[in-house]
Amino acid sequence: ASGLLLDRDMESLDGENDDAPVDGVGELRCLRYYHTCLLQALVEYGVVDTVEEGGCMLPYEKFRRQFQEAMVDLFRTVVTDWWTSMTPTLLEEREGAMAYNACNKSMHTALWLIKYTAACMR
Repeated sequence: ASGLLLDRDMESLDGENDDAPVDGVGELRCLRYYHTCLLQALVEYGVVDTVEEGGCMLPYEKFRRQFQEAMVDLFRTVVTDWWTSMTPTLLEEREGAMAYNACNKSMHTALWLIKYTAACMR
């Protein structure tokens, strides 16, 4: 199921809402929503006076770039720690299990993470 959610929640990495993701990899559409929620929280907790002021402090493109850098860092952890003994068979056996992270139980999600990280590093 996690792979299906990723498929539904994609837009191209260049930020445009077209149907052709860059290199077959897309950006999470929810990222704009997360950014909006963050800006609202900055107002709610008195960090800034308005959402617009928050947007000036942390523009979406900067937020997106920071997210991509965090994904690259996460991928480093996944490869050097979580995937030291991972096999396609083990991914298959874990498919749908609740006890593992999505990239540790879904081949689709694991491949997406690899492609997304590679795209972020370009």
